[in-house]
Amino acid sequence: MQTTILITGQIGGNGHLKSAISTAECEVSRRPNGGYELTFKTKKEAKKALWEGFKKLRSEEPQYQGLNYSKYGSLAYDASRAEILEN
Repeated sequence: MQTTILITGQIGGNGHLKSAISTAECEVSRRPNGGYELTFKTKKEAKKALWEGFKKLRSEEPQYQGLNYSKYGSLAYDASRAEILEN
């Protein structure tokens, strides 16, 4: 089942999250409010992309305190948030 990750919040943070989470297997579409929708083939792929994005952001800025990951399907960076939408 297709799963969508919705990225909302501050425009700069949204771009950071998109570049950290997006993979070759996902379809990226821009939202009118400066956010993004990333569509994956499965929920497992979406959760893996969030985890990989978290690891990438953490390695780029190890001392940064505004990074928060939840294994239940969300990743927050600064004032931006990426969440798996329940279908």
